[in-house]
Amino acid sequence: MLLSQDELDHVNESINNLRSRIFIANRTEDKSTLDSLLSILGISFDEKEVRDEWRIFLCAGTDISKDIIRKVLSDYKLEDRVELELDYKKITSINFDKFRDSQTYKYIVFGQGPHKAKGIGKYGSIISRMQSEPEHYPEVIVMTDSQDKPHLSVSELHKAMQQIFNKEDIE
Repeated sequence: MLLSQDELDHVNESINNLRSRIFIANRTEDKSTLDSLLSILGISFDEKEVRDEWRIFLCAGTDISKDIIRKVLSDYKLEDRVELELDYKKITSINFDKFRDSQTYKYIVFGQGPHKAKGIGKYGSIISRMQSEPEHYPEVIVMTDSQDKPHLSVSELHKAMQQIFNKEDIE
């Protein structure tokens, strides 16, 4: 054996750290960091291949109609990027592990929903899990009510979409 178990553990930890940093740089479109991290692996970053296929997952048990929500999304030119789940009962059956290390979803927007759902692990809610593990999950935006509890309202949806619109180069 060439490496001790401690040395192998250190290599594994370093690889996982590098992988997490690459995922974050890719998700946040930090081209210079991505290029330098990939160069460690002998991979060059070609800007011509940058894809603009990111998505938003909006998850909130609400009675607000999809038409109203779609109108708000269209105000920010985001309607084609958003996947909606507005049924409170269906939210409990979503396995949120599908978002872990996802390069498809760039944002997950939460309103009111159940505390218990698949894929929350040791955390009290999926929101707390994702916020505690930002290196593995898309950016989390939580819409809240006046008591700072997760809640989807038209005004909060506007705020969340404005926040995304301001960060992205949307034409």
